[in-house]
Amino acid sequence: MRIALLTEGTRTVAQRTGGGWCGRLAGALAEHEFQLYLLGAGGGPEDAGPAPSSLTAVHELPIWGRRPGAGRLAVHRRPACAAAYEGLVRALVTPGERSQFGPALYRLAELAGQDGALPAFLASGRAHRILEKVWRAPGAETAAGQPLVRDVLVAGDLLEQLLRPLSAPWYGSGPTGLGGADLCHVVGGGPAALPALVAKHLHGVPFVLTEHGLHLREQYRGYRTAPYRWPVRALLLAFFRLLSAETYRQAAVLTPDPRTTGSGSCAAAPSQAASGWCTRAPRRPAGRRPGRSPSGPRSSGLAPWSPAATPN
Repeated sequence: MRIALLTEGTRTVAQRTGGGWCGRLAGALAEHEFQLYLLGAGGGPEDAGPAPSSLTAVHELPIWGRRPGAGRLAVHRRPACAAAYEGLVRALVTPGERSQFGPALYRLAELAGQDGALPAFLASGRAHRILEKVWRAPGAETAAGQPLVRDVLVAGDLLEQLLRPLSAPWYGSGPTGLGGADLCHVVGGGPAALPALVAKHLHGVPFVLTEHGLHLREQYRGYRTAPYRWPVRALLLAFFRLLSAETYRQAAVLTPDPRTTGSGSCAAAPSQAASGWCTRAPRRPAGRRPGRSPSGPRSSGLAPWSPAATPN
């Protein structure tokens, strides 16, 4: 199998591939081919041990800080991007629109794949005006306070950074693309799940999620002291909440950290976690690539996860 490892963080590539969890997982499954897709700054060159031979490539995408250079969005494509972004924002701030988060997210991913100019649009004044209009519209959730102009600018900038994975050059079906993988393995959740969601939507690639701690809970804890006003915090937490729900819904297999569930040993021993999902994870049928079925959406082969199906 060709397995794509997706994770986020500021640790160096050496720490991720040598002595890190991803490196130990790849080393425990030497019969498979792994590629690491890392969101965030790679860090310095310090060495944490040699990477296992089964880890054949490392791909990095910076998602925090200054926006990387990209071309301007073509005029004829701006209405489509505006409509998709407005749908996403409505899902974040309007209680009755929560179900539109997934469709709006996937529509933005489809548009981002056309020319890579989505980040430029999301950082534009038009995107900020859309955010302001929807955020201040009747029916929007404003329990954390009415957003000011500076809140719109800060939240718009942070949303642009969080959505950068949609524009990653990773979604082809070639030897380095997620579309050519047999399985994606998301380590940690959060923004790292975005490429897996897009790969499943575009190519039908199933994915596994391993959480070393509850990502959403960590965000709630962190935003208690974040340097933003409460309306911005509420908007960003809504994004993480809906992203977590969509990730759990679409994941083929969940392998949670035993420190948060009280059972299992996947975090302490990657080889044991691997032996579990390698036997349960859906594989590509021989002779054809998974995709949209004639009668409905793509399916990973397993029923979507739901809280009701999780044992206490």
